[in-house]
Amino acid sequence: MQEIMDPMVQCHPYYITHPTLPLTILRLSLHNPYPLPTLPPPANQIFYLAVPTSSPHLFFTPQRSKLADICRKSLPIALSSQHRRYDIVSTALTAKTLEALLARKGCERGDLGAGGGWSVFAVEGEGALEGDPLETSRPRKRQSLDAGMDDYNNVEGKKRKRIAKARFGKSATVGDGSGLERVEVKLREVWPRGKEVPGVLGVVDGNAGKSKKGRPKKDIAPNTNDEDSPLVDEHAPWKGKSWMPNVDVVLEGTHVFAGVRTLVEEGVFDGEKIPTWMTGEEGKSVGMVKGGTILKSAVAAGILEATTDTRRDRRKTT
Repeated sequence: MQEIMDPMVQCHPYYITHPTLPLTILRLSLHNPYPLPTLPPPANQIFYLAVPTSSPHLFFTPQRSKLADICRKSLPIALSSQHRRYDIVSTALTAKTLEALLARKGCERGDLGAGGGWSVFAVEGEGALEGDPLETSRPRKRQSLDAGMDDYNNVEGKKRKRIAKARFGKSATVGDGSGLERVEVKLREVWPRGKEVPGVLGVVDGNAGKSKKGRPKKDIAPNTNDEDSPLVDEHAPWKGKSWMPNVDVVLEGTHVFAGVRTLVEEGVFDGEKIPTWMTGEEGKSVGMVKGGTILKSAVAAGILEATTDTRRDRRKTT
């Protein structure tokens, strides 16, 4: 990287191995080669890069300077060889701690990050699953589930906690050190076609009790597949065939998914109906939701931005 960036910017690298986490941290001090560098260098001229062990992902600081942009564009060139080309692709994940990034994009976590209910297959140590994922290595006592059920005095409370354990698994617990502070999604769902204006109360007809010949109009179901109806009605958009309002959902807190799990256990959220992006299975902090899941093409289309990138093997033929 230093040889590639030398004609454009001077780079002074320094790397260390993290004492507790399986990753290597690279510190790059960038400055313009023509004027004399200032001491100490400004914060926007220091670029950090973390390389996890045995993982195809890269973590770097989300700086918006020209020097940092040059450094990010030099990464795929430095990682590529003569017959093997790499590209940097965003994974739509932003976190404040390295523990949260490693929990979702660390060693052998895959694209989904082994979150939510899949976290039971990513446990290390005695409780790890070996071989067939349907088989456990050794039968163990149910300590975490039975110990916490003393506070529930009814059957519904126990059922909600079992549902939360099935949806979140061993993840999204308070104090696990891998919490996300912010999750932002854009809902692009097509709402069903309606006949009335939302929020307007119906008026009771005084002649409703009188007998009329023929089938009542209120029993006739609306034809949602009417070819003559416009695709989108400008005056009443909820009456068109496809009404897709712009709805943005932002969840903030010290541990977003742990808070959602608590709300499921308390009965505020229905644990059987919440989507996967609310349980952490998607492994993303920003995204566009359609059909209940986060679209993979949203980041590729340039709609969303993230601060955690991954290396993807891209081979070219000439």
